[in-house]
Amino acid sequence: MSKVTMWLLAGAAKGTTAAGGKANVVSLGADCPDEMQAIVNIFKFALTAIQWLVPILLILWGTIDLVKAVVAGKEEDIKKNQKALIKRVISAVIVFLLPLAVSILMGLIGTEGWKTCWDGAEAKIDLNDLN
Repeated sequence: MSKVTMWLLAGAAKGTTAAGGKANVVSLGADCPDEMQAIVNIFKFALTAIQWLVPILLILWGTIDLVKAVVAGKEEDIKKNQKALIKRVISAVIVFLLPLAVSILMGLIGTEGWKTCWDGAEAKIDLNDLN
């Protein structure tokens, strides 16, 4: 079994087996296994990229659409694109807050090992960690 699998199972096992005996659970202490830390770092990097890029793109596209409508001068198109821009801004705020929601959710349902690993993760990708 890999270190990552044992780390994931350690939170669920809680030291006992189905027969009631002691399980052979590896205590990993406060640190994550290197493989798991690399995966969490990549996940945090992806969340951070989504958190910043998607809202910027949504607002940019909405603004471009609204400017096109204003230049065209059609009142109906302007109102339609204003509503679309408002929806995109709301969507951008929701996407921006997504990592916060994930952090809160993982804090509530994650094991202590997962919480330590998530809190210690950096939003970066080190390709050397994946080898």
